[in-house]
Amino acid sequence: MIGDKNTASYLRKGSSALLVAALIGCSALASASGSFGPSAGSSVQNPYNMGKRIYHKKVACDTCPLASGSLNKNEAMMVIDKFSTSKEIMNAFTKRERSAVIYYLKKRHKLS
Repeated sequence: MIGDKNTASYLRKGSSALLVAALIGCSALASASGSFGPSAGSSVQNPYNMGKRIYHKKVACDTCPLASGSLNKNEAMMVIDKFSTSKEIMNAFTKRERSAVIYYLKKRHKLS
């Protein structure tokens, strides 16, 4: 469940405008705690590790829209859909970043 009940409610109702606006607004200001940086250069090339790092720094950081919450499969699929189709997200994240986040979420939630 996502930490904030209002955010979870919006996600369940499919409120893409809120999610897109929040993702874009927080992506530039993101900062995360924990060790999500590259280790020995391997994670830079590994799409799972890169996606995990980007997700936690730009999507689920302390001040981000999905802060300190974990996604269920349905919520992960909604985020994947936004990262695949939203013009705003396409402008806020590079193609490589979007692909890595999608890869991470699909593997993390066993979606493919």
